[in-house]
Amino acid sequence: MRRVLAIGYLFLFSSLFFNLVFAAPVEWPLAEGGNGHYYEVVVTGAFDKWYGAYQNALTRSHAGLRGHLATITSQAENDWLLAMMATEGITQNHVFYLGAWNDGILDKNTILGDWFWITGEPWDFTDWAPGEPTLSYPLENCLSLLFGWQNGALTGWNNLTFTYASNTGFIVEYDELSVSEPPPEHPVSADGSSWDALKSLYR
Repeated sequence: MRRVLAIGYLFLFSSLFFNLVFAAPVEWPLAEGGNGHYYEVVVTGAFDKWYGAYQNALTRSHAGLRGHLATITSQAENDWLLAMMATEGITQNHVFYLGAWNDGILDKNTILGDWFWITGEPWDFTDWAPGEPTLSYPLENCLSLLFGWQNGALTGWNNLTFTYASNTGFIVEYDELSVSEPPPEHPVSADGSSWDALKSLYR
């Protein structure tokens, strides 16, 4: 009986493990116009929020390179990543966290603040999904990639709350870039603070 139970637990653990990571790191080769970085797509279900994904990515390494949440800074990189995900059979109807956040606050009409990549790379390319970024409460200040959302119909960037955790995953990029600290997960109360003081909480 113990042996049967042990085999059962091993099978369950293996199933969970292999369901966790859908694609091994894949290189975007320099010879194909790429940057030589590696990308790994991790599917977690309701396993992680943005901060958990941020920390998890930093613990990973591949080919002597450190991992971090992916930063997509060009149309070519965006197109290659989506094509790679389709080729690797990544499950649709998922939300994959990326390495960016907005340092502002939302009201009913606009987003106040700027978007930042965790690597400090310039924010001069976007690929928002139709209707995104949305304006809602609670604040949707972190970046994600919708992959085949709404029965495969919707793919593109989306802003989310830092605490969203449903049908989620994250994309890890392996390179030699340094990574900045994210905004605080639980910022102190900013009641009565100036706009400059509010922004400083997310720097």
